[in-house]
Amino acid sequence: MRVNLPFFRPFFYYINSMKYLLIISCLLFTSVGWSKDINSDDLVKREGLYYEKFTDVPLTGNVTGQQQGKISNGKREGEWIWYYENGQFQYKWNYKYGKEEGEWKMYYESGELWKKGNYKYGKKDGEQLSYWENGQLGIKGNYKNGIKDGEQLHYNENGHLESRWNYKDGKKEGENIHYWENGKLWVKENYKDGKKEGETLVYNENGQFEKTKIYKGGKLIEIIIP
Repeated sequence: MRVNLPFFRPFFYYINSMKYLLIISCLLFTSVGWSKDINSDDLVKREGLYYEKFTDVPLTGNVTGQQQGKISNGKREGEWIWYYENGQFQYKWNYKYGKEEGEWKMYYESGELWKKGNYKYGKKDGEQLSYWENGQLGIKGNYKNGIKDGEQLHYNENGHLESRWNYKDGKKEGENIHYWENGKLWVKENYKDGKKEGETLVYNENGQFEKTKIYKGGKLIEIIIP
């Protein structure tokens, strides 16, 4: 028996089209079924993962409300924003697989920038800055693998340098200097492995030398007044 193939082609095309539509519909249904919007007030955290209240499946979906961002399989992902009750930004954080990654910022309730820096694999890394509410730089420091490392500068609200610290592996190390508000030298001291060591020189507000303190292993052992 001879089959007229052209007669059957439209039917085959119809079957194939229905097959593709069924696959697309299943994918859409799965996406809608597993992703949802939830208010941040309805979030709970258990053993490092986020859930919707009264559920036992790690959340995947968009979070709205005072905290806004995405959660995938119970972990924060991408940009997250926190707001004060007055609607101003409070925090801006970035996440990757549930850990802080990249730039972060914190704000005063007035809307002025308070702090900013960077994270790497969930730990502070690189330059971190803190500002007074008037916009003046307050602290400039460096972090490595989540701990202070290198020079840390502290400024008062008028922009004058107050202190210059040095850190190594999270502990004060080497020379540290403090200044009076008028800019005059106040204290020059040394640290070793996080403890005061050797001479600490003290000056009055006029810049005149006052005394020497001797430390060993963090303990004061002598005061010398000229």
